[in-house]
Amino acid sequence: MFNFYPRSYKRKNSKFVDLKISGDEIIKFLISKGVKTCDKVKNQVSVPDWINKDINWIKEHKEEWKLKNK
Repeated sequence: MFNFYPRSYKRKNSKFVDLKISGDEIIKFLISKGVKTCDKVKNQVSVPDWINKDINWIKEHKEEWKLKNK
């Protein structure tokens, strides 16, 4: 979406990998979608609805998503 490649970090003693991306364009995009900046606890930040919709779509269309995102 932003033509960025994420950096990956393997967690110690875990099967998880953290993917990190950064940049002004990404921050501006997320703010435009309703993500608040600053103190997450104070602002009661949660996952925006548009991300949850995408996650649900991915779960329902797992094979199609795998093909598109190899």
